[in-house]
Amino acid sequence: MLGLKITAKEAKEMGLINDALPDDKLDEHVMNVINQLKSKNLKALAFIKKSVNTIFDATLSSGLDYERRMFIEQITSDSGRKGIDEYLKDPSKFI
Repeated sequence: MLGLKITAKEAKEMGLINDALPDDKLDEHVMNVINQLKSKNLKALAFIKKSVNTIFDATLSSGLDYERRMFIEQITSDSGRKGIDEYLKDPSKFI
């Protein structure tokens, strides 16, 4: 907000960006992220994206209400119950 220039390394340390990479490592890193996303539940990823987009301009109260309703919807779905069961069997797989 002050218009100060910072390096990519500083931005990463501040939590403003996820990674700072040299140009020659970018494509490999992008492919790794894509492969990680491909291994996730597609419905869950779509839900997360929709939720972020829906509450982006919401008030805190309406955003929290939406989040509560969607959380209940997700944990009571078939895939939600399956995910919870898998976690309870072996939490170390989720770290």
